[in-house]
Amino acid sequence: MNKLLLTKTIQVLLLVILTCTILYLGRPFLVPIALAGLLSMMFLPLSAWLEKKGFNRGLSSLICVLVLIISISGVIMMLSWQMTRIAEDLSQIKVVATERTEQLSLYFSEKMGFSREAQEQMVKENQSSGAGGAAMVGASILGGIVRRCGYLHSGGGVHFYVLVLPLAF
Repeated sequence: MNKLLLTKTIQVLLLVILTCTILYLGRPFLVPIALAGLLSMMFLPLSAWLEKKGFNRGLSSLICVLVLIISISGVIMMLSWQMTRIAEDLSQIKVVATERTEQLSLYFSEKMGFSREAQEQMVKENQSSGAGGAAMVGASILGGIVRRCGYLHSGGGVHFYVLVLPLAF
């Protein structure tokens, strides 16, 4: 009985490993087929409606493809328009982020007793330790300040500065 159970377990395990391997290696072939299947199912109601209205199947398929192309083009146009607007406003964003960082630095020096030199030292320590990107540096600085102070003052909009701080680095 134990041999039969062990053999069955090995077969199931082999089936799982083989299935995962086939899916992984067949990814370049299977992903486009799966995407095509999803798109065809998505446009099936439109195609059926067009066929009911008297269009033949080829023309109905062509209209569905055109709708897909127009939809994708619209999304790309919206993204490029938004990227252009962000690029135009980037200098203003940088000025505001620098201004907010200065306000935060002034707040920490006045309310919590951290001099600007101590703040700059904390930034240098976090950058040289390989903490990672700008968000990690900002989080490390704020984490160090919170640990040293034991609390974070919730008044005066400090939470807004926590979100803006990483943008300035």
